[in-house]
Amino acid sequence: MANTSTTSFTSTIILNPNIITNYLGTFILVFGAMGEFLNLVVFLSLRTFRESSCAFYLTVASFFKILQIFTGLLSRVFTSITAVDWTAISPFYCKFRGYFAEFSPLCTLGLACLAVVDQYFATSTHPRWQRWCDIKVAYRLSFLMTTFSSIGAIPHGIFFELVESPITKRYACILNNKAFDYYNTNVNLPLFFGPLQILITIIFAILTYRHVKQIAYRTVPLVRRRLDQQLTTMVLTQTVFNSFAIIPYVVMVLIVNHTTLLTDASTGNVTLFVLTTIAITYYLYPTSSFYIYMCTSERFRQQLRYVLFDIHFNRWLRRKINPVNNIA
Repeated sequence: MANTSTTSFTSTIILNPNIITNYLGTFILVFGAMGEFLNLVVFLSLRTFRESSCAFYLTVASFFKILQIFTGLLSRVFTSITAVDWTAISPFYCKFRGYFAEFSPLCTLGLACLAVVDQYFATSTHPRWQRWCDIKVAYRLSFLMTTFSSIGAIPHGIFFELVESPITKRYACILNNKAFDYYNTNVNLPLFFGPLQILITIIFAILTYRHVKQIAYRTVPLVRRRLDQQLTTMVLTQTVFNSFAIIPYVVMVLIVNHTTLLTDASTGNVTLFVLTTIAITYYLYPTSSFYIYMCTSERFRQQLRYVLFDIHFNRWLRRKINPVNNIA
């Protein structure tokens, strides 16, 4: 009897989804936000990146990834640690989080597509395609992608509402429209919430890889060639990683929505634990790009050191020294 109680207690602790959210979620939150901030610092500090259309897509994507981290992951971690769910208290925050939970991923995944397609054009041998790798074109396409995402997320901001459960008498922030809920579950999630963008990026990643194998034999300026190779490596590796982070989440949510695994008494705890774990690891896709760039690009590591120490740290030192000289 004692062994049974001990086993039950141990399994309850091990399968506690709050442990995953509290520790793994906090770790991903802190290092992810820091990494995306460093991405912005590097991309905005170097003229090489400021004039590159692909780097512009990555820069804008980093901004929206930070937004996704703080409107999505931070809310999960805060709720798990404090046991206070603001989406179930504030009608405004319920709609706010529902909107940005759709808007931010649409932006980041769409910009990831544009970055890979841009590198396909950049490494192409046809001048007609290379003309699409223009910073002004990147401005327009990024604006269109942001506009499309903001419009596409509007229904989530409208239909997410606080609804009182007739059983528990507690409020929950859910989609309170059956038709849109059906669309969201059966069309939006399995198509627009990652799978379609991943399919596009994988196709263009394969085509870009074929171009890169031939780039050494083409007459291209050395600086341009090195930048193209660097950005191609960065975006292709990110594409592969995104696939492993996003697809399990989409598959698991679809399984839960179309089965009784979560509501069944015998499988509910295990299913909730697995779903929570996959939901937290899903946030690796908007938080990992900096570390992927660091691991795959020696040039990016050199650029990071140059930006942090040669530019910003030395500038800070000069500001500290000049006031002393003026006083003296």
